[in-house]
Amino acid sequence: MSDRWQGTRVLFTGRKRDRVVPTERTGELVRIPELAGAGVGLHWHEGGHELCHGGVDATRRRLAAS
Repeated sequence: MSDRWQGTRVLFTGRKRDRVVPTERTGELVRIPELAGAGVGLHWHEGGHELCHGGVDATRRRLAAS
């Protein structure tokens, strides 16, 4: 496992009904920065492939914790 992203924080927001990025693919994408040593957060919401308030709120919380 690499540590080149050590100290980097990444947030993914996944959508349970996304027709563009299936939930399985989101899980695969999350693993990439995790394996590189990043601190990864994942927030799921019920919608499709759109920006939602829950995702924006999760981003605000993640940034505030920095």
